[in-house]
Amino acid sequence: MNNEKLLNYLISLDEWMKYFGFEKVVLEDNMSMDRIYSRYKVELSKFGQSSTYVFVKYVEQGVDGKWMQQFSSNLFEFAYRHKKGIPIGIGGSLTVYPLLITESVSFDLAGFIKKYTPKHYSAFEFPVVLEFVNDNLYYLESTPIWGALYFSGFRKEAYQLFSVKAWKEISERASK
Repeated sequence: MNNEKLLNYLISLDEWMKYFGFEKVVLEDNMSMDRIYSRYKVELSKFGQSSTYVFVKYVEQGVDGKWMQQFSSNLFEFAYRHKKGIPIGIGGSLTVYPLLITESVSFDLAGFIKKYTPKHYSAFEFPVVLEFVNDNLYYLESTPIWGALYFSGFRKEAYQLFSVKAWKEISERASK
């Protein structure tokens, strides 16, 4: 594992999250996360106040679908309990992006992440995996019928928030 590469990614992520309107959350002592970010804003597309949380964790290797499901589910529950603002379903919504950074993605993990679609009332759990070796992102590729209004937006946002490739594209467009 290249600690310098991870540190540089996290520093860049801090800046890009600010760019996209997120605030860095102070980590609790018992949280084993590398970063947590939150954003609260009114979004007409989500019919009210949207609360978005991003949880970032680096695990060098050995992650499978079962581990990722538990990781994602636990972080969704944490965000649900700590959400501020308007109650979910009564003008408020919640989106949670658990981001796992790992050196390489196993076949099991890739298969899991491309199919995992947990259902929540007025809330969304959209886990993302960054394969650090080649900067590839893995996330749900299909759109469930019940999520047709939102899931293409989640994929686009995940790419913009977490992909080094997207950051370069955005920077190049801005410099023109």
